[in-house]
Parts: sequence; structure tokens; C-alpha cells
Amino acid sequence: MASVAVNVSTLGANNLGISVAGKIIRVRAIYLYAAGAVSLTIQDTTPTSFSGPIPLTTTMGLMAHWNREGHFDLGQGKDLNLNLSAAVAVTGWIDYDVVG
Repeated sequence: MASVAVNVSTLGANNLGISVAGKIIRVRAIYLYAAGAVSLTIQDTTPTSFSGPIPLTTTMGLMAHWNREGHFDLGQGKDLNLNLSAAVAVTGWIDYDVVG
């Protein structure tokens, strides 16, 4: 299993740079916190959305605990984007595996 540190703050798509050519990324866990009010949509670079807009605040983060089956798979060779509704810092980490 691998992890990527998240430290993004740009309005729109923020690419996390975890793609592997010809491989599928399986997201196992997500732990994110925001410095202010923002909606976050989890997407791949198609962009296929894996969530609707998720509202985050300074008092509420997003935690999807480790899942053996994975929460979702990115398309083959696709990367993971966190699409932000505002220029607000979002930090944390995402655990994933490279499969197929």
C-alpha cells in the first residue's frame, strides 16, 4: 500500500500525481481536513466523479476509513483530482494500491 500527502488549495481540479501508466489505482482510505468552508469533489482525470460535492468546514473533515475492498478504482492510467469550490487549503492523506 502507498500513501500520498494532500496539501492543495487551488480553486478547481488539484491533481495528486499518483497515476501509473497502464495501471489502476484503488483508493483504500481518505483523511482530509479543510482550513475553511469549501466543497470538495473527488474525481479522476477523465473527469469521472466518485463523489458529489462534499461540504467541509474547519470543524469537520472527511474520513473514509481503510477498506480492504477499496472505496473506488480510478480508470486505467488515470490520476486522482480533488476539485475544490474555493481556494481553501485542504490537507491530509490518501492511502491507495496500484492494481491491474
